[in-house]
Amino acid sequence: MYIDRWDIVSVRCIKSYETLNPNNSYQVKGSGYLEYNADPKVNGKKGYGLCIEDSKRNRYYFTAEEMSEYFITEEEGYKQYEREQKFKDLGI
Repeated sequence: MYIDRWDIVSVRCIKSYETLNPNNSYQVKGSGYLEYNADPKVNGKKGYGLCIEDSKRNRYYFTAEEMSEYFITEEEGYKQYEREQKFKDLGI
């Protein structure tokens, strides 16, 4: 289920979104069902989602499905880094 994967404090961006840039890490400021969030930036999204904050305190809301499109977990990012290092060490 999505909730288990995104039960974290920070994420790594893999696809640009407004002020969020790939390869940067961002804090998860909250999570829950978006239809109960009164912030106008939710833009009518429904279902479970997370709030991501950039370095300038801009907040963006993503559904769990959107999270998979724009972010990976820090753990997934580290596994990706390790794999790339192994290829580099092998000269690939």
